[in-house]
Amino acid sequence: MHLVSARRQATDTVSSFAGLAFSLAIADADAIQALREAGHGRVTLAAPYHMSDDNAYLIVPDDIGLEVIDILRDGDHELLHETLRDGLLALGQLERGDDGMELHVERCQSPQSVLASGLPYAARLELDGEDLERRINQLGHLQCTTLSACVSDDGLEQMLREEEFVGVSWSLDPDLVKRLGNVDPTYAWSRRQGQDAVNVELVVFTEDDEIVALLRPLQIAL
Repeated sequence: MHLVSARRQATDTVSSFAGLAFSLAIADADAIQALREAGHGRVTLAAPYHMSDDNAYLIVPDDIGLEVIDILRDGDHELLHETLRDGLLALGQLERGDDGMELHVERCQSPQSVLASGLPYAARLELDGEDLERRINQLGHLQCTTLSACVSDDGLEQMLREEEFVGVSWSLDPDLVKRLGNVDPTYAWSRRQGQDAVNVELVVFTEDDEIVALLRPLQIAL
């Protein structure tokens, strides 16, 4: 496993989700709904699955699954919002059960409700100053892969310019592809807050078949 993340101590509040790296998990839509209603329990996961260093998982319905990457790549705002509505953020332990890999969920909430409840941003940076791109990519909780980064110059420019951005925030410079090979892009969802800030609501890192998502990792003050 190449993905790495900073550990954070969980509490019983929405803020416990701030800055966590949520490993993508896939489960049956009805099972996700039952888990949402109960607030805790066990759910059997579909492959592929990866153990989260933070014991934090973004569970998406199996009719979405790995296609969440296509949703982000295509800039499909509507399907992204549906994914955040129908998915679950879960804190728990991944264990082998009778029917395969199971996630023993201690508590969970939909990403949509977590955002609506006022999840704080894990970091805040000022637009003024030197090399915002470098400062973002050096944030500890955004160093989630061995080769990729959070933003490139082009990706950051789009996030700063557009009222709502969904798409590739970083990809490997074509000049480096020959030397490093194919390195998976990074994706982001951001929204402008008037003239005051750009709110980065979601960043998704990919490496091989592992996908890790961070909610509200950054706010950029304009």
